[in-house]
Amino acid sequence: MKVSTTLIRSLAVLVGLPVLIAGCGAASHGKVAVRPSPSSHPSSTVAASPTPTPQPALPAPAIVQVDNIEYARPQYGLNQAQIVYEYDTEGGITRFSAIYFTPPQGQVGDIRSARMVSIALVNEYHGLLIYSGASQYVTAHLRAGNVPRFNETSAGGLLYRTSTAYPPYNLFTDGANIARLISQAALPHVGYQLWNRTSNPTGGVPATRFSAPLSPTVDPVYTWNPADHGYIRNDSLTGTFVIPGGTPLPMATVVVMQVQVQTLNYIEDVNGIHGLAYTLTGSGPVQVFTDGQEFSGTWQSAASGPPQFVGSNGKPLPVAPGTVWIDLVPQGASATSG
Repeated sequence: MKVSTTLIRSLAVLVGLPVLIAGCGAASHGKVAVRPSPSSHPSSTVAASPTPTPQPALPAPAIVQVDNIEYARPQYGLNQAQIVYEYDTEGGITRFSAIYFTPPQGQVGDIRSARMVSIALVNEYHGLLIYSGASQYVTAHLRAGNVPRFNETSAGGLLYRTSTAYPPYNLFTDGANIARLISQAALPHVGYQLWNRTSNPTGGVPATRFSAPLSPTVDPVYTWNPADHGYIRNDSLTGTFVIPGGTPLPMATVVVMQVQVQTLNYIEDVNGIHGLAYTLTGSGPVQVFTDGQEFSGTWQSAASGPPQFVGSNGKPLPVAPGTVWIDLVPQGASATSG
């Protein structure tokens, strides 16, 4: 019996009707039925390739200048910073730059003046500088670089003086005010990520005690405290580093970066001491101390984001969860154990 082509097509359409109707019914419940393509094999399964989970974009951080002198003890808020840099300002006195991607709880301070390294950190981390003031030389560079910043005057009361300490060591802010200043600055989210974190690393050299030559007069000693899983900092000028209440602050990761330090041709303070500049881009030797061990390698830094710490095998050196303390020391001045 001969069947016409038209009849075959008509039968195909009739057979397809239940499929189409079922598809419409499924769509009414928020699902769409997908008909296999002619090349599909219903009995085979294709596994989807895993997709890396994207990291959320980090907000622009606040970089707060905090004093490090005996009259400033104890400092507030440093234990809540994501990163803390310590460096020689001039004349052997060191200072902290505390970096907050998340505003802390409670007070931060005392707040002191900016230095040229403050500008380098703002440029590297694309953040907002919070400081008390600056010398004419540094102020000129802040203005020329259009550095996002708030000082005691421009912050409009969001930096305030307290009666708990003598001037100039009584300028503070707090987490709520830092959040307001960040909002006012309206900086975009940054395009980098912080380090991946490693707990209980292996392969390092035992280092339960070491010193970092920050300046001719500040040579802090770090001692590993297994009970608190961190290093306790102590120096001859300011004693043991403690948080308010007198508890020593354990530092889970201490990084000693050798960088180029240049003495500049301008007077930074009333004693006639010249200011310093730090080169934070490029590369140089680094020592990472964590979990009672030392891991040596090279720091590498481009124009954006935190420095990367790389071992001789090309793999990242371990960085523990918690605040990362970075000591900037002159080239050739490595930390010594013992």
